[in-house]
Amino acid sequence: MIEIQKWGIIDYDEAWNRQRQLFDEVRANPSRNILALCSHPTVITIGKNGKSKNLLGNPDYYKMLGIKVIFTDRGGDVTLHNPGQLVGYPVFSLQNYKKDLHWFLREIE
Repeated sequence: MIEIQKWGIIDYDEAWNRQRQLFDEVRANPSRNILALCSHPTVITIGKNGKSKNLLGNPDYYKMLGIKVIFTDRGGDVTLHNPGQLVGYPVFSLQNYKKDLHWFLREIE
């Protein structure tokens, strides 16, 4: 069973904190599988595979526009999130599936 949580529009940092809490909860109870759905105010994230030079503009330009640029420890390069864009954060125990993260991600896609 998958538990769906609807967070509405939420700041990226707050969503990241909630995901870490959910991770601890699912780790303690591997039978839980949670899909958090939300939207973020305009924010640009740069994952551990990304670089500032991959931004189309200068970080100071985005700051002037009120757009946060956040470096994360997640995968990926540069990602833009905007209000109205549905974002899904799966927090699942792969013990309930195949213990292969790449397989899991391909299945979600």
